[in-house]
Amino acid sequence: MLLQDLFEAKKTQVGIIFGRFNPPHKGHRAAWQKASEMSDIWYVGTNKSTQGPKDPLPYDVKIAAMVAIWPEVKKHIQPDISWLTLAANVYKKHGDVDLLCFTDEDWVVKTIKQYNGVKGPHGTYKFKVIRQVPTERLSSATALRNAVMNNDKSEFEQAAGVKADTPIAIKGKKIPFFKLVATYLLPYFKNKKVDEQLTDYTAPKVTNKGQVTKAPHGKRKSDQFGRNFKSSKPSTSGHQPHPLQGKLVGASE
Repeated sequence: MLLQDLFEAKKTQVGIIFGRFNPPHKGHRAAWQKASEMSDIWYVGTNKSTQGPKDPLPYDVKIAAMVAIWPEVKKHIQPDISWLTLAANVYKKHGDVDLLCFTDEDWVVKTIKQYNGVKGPHGTYKFKVIRQVPTERLSSATALRNAVMNNDKSEFEQAAGVKADTPIAIKGKKIPFFKLVATYLLPYFKNKKVDEQLTDYTAPKVTNKGQVTKAPHGKRKSDQFGRNFKSSKPSTSGHQPHPLQGKLVGASE
């Protein structure tokens, strides 16, 4: 029994975090740091294709902002769809490790356990150990977006945990963090303008219906909120869709 305990104690611990991180802030940074300290290997999953008024920064821009918030996260970012697909990708790569879920939401681990050993659209995984590591909710992306809407740089800095003029490297240019978020967020709302022009750097154009018609990273098909993932619809073939299909499960603020 003692030898078994020693063997199990040496098992690799893989930490995972999933969220929109749009925009990233001090709470996200604290969670990433905690995962780095408590895990042998750790991944930060985030959606690659979703974009809209609650998810304004395109993937490449969001990643640049995440790295500016905490450079050490760069090599650990994993493009993914949900907590479940992230767990499945970890299992595919590392096998039956101890899975540590860094989150302040209890339902996340309950959901991951619910689908443990169940094959579905998310993939499949079967971990003997799935454990929640609580993280502290220090801020929210909503607070940052609201600060931009209010043109309040002080409020933005308090929520972000960095200066509003923190440079974000985008395609060879350094854009102040506050201005970068404003550039992508404000076009979704009428009568809102960026207080200063960004030379040679324009935000996506948004129609009255909220459709993104043009963005710096190229054209894309999207729904009325700029999202381009498929929504779950009732099946006509008698096959019931996975309850989490087409959803950003647990996309953290």
